[in-house]
Amino acid sequence: RQDFGDGRLECISYRTGAGFYLEQARAPPISGQGNRIFSGEGPLRINFRDPSHREYRRGTSHCKGRVYMQVDGEFFCVHEPRSVVLKHHATIRVLVKSDEVQSCC
Repeated sequence: RQDFGDGRLECISYRTGAGFYLEQARAPPISGQGNRIFSGEGPLRINFRDPSHREYRRGTSHCKGRVYMQVDGEFFCVHEPRSVVLKHHATIRVLVKSDEVQSCC
């Protein structure tokens, strides 16, 4: 179960931008387009192959060198990245809807 207050970084990659949007539809059989690449406290450093490397080109030729990812629910598209560092920068407080019904009278 996802918990936005657990202090863990969740990182998911997608082959295409369309894969991300299909994932958001959450309708079988098109859901499940993402690949979890990390779930932990971090920090995490991801080093990519050089964009001129044969394997990098083979893996990203369909999307012209772009890499699609989601980190803690935020979508990112990066072009020919060399490395990415994921870490918590700050903690903020948010309002959450309570399932409990509160009565004032």
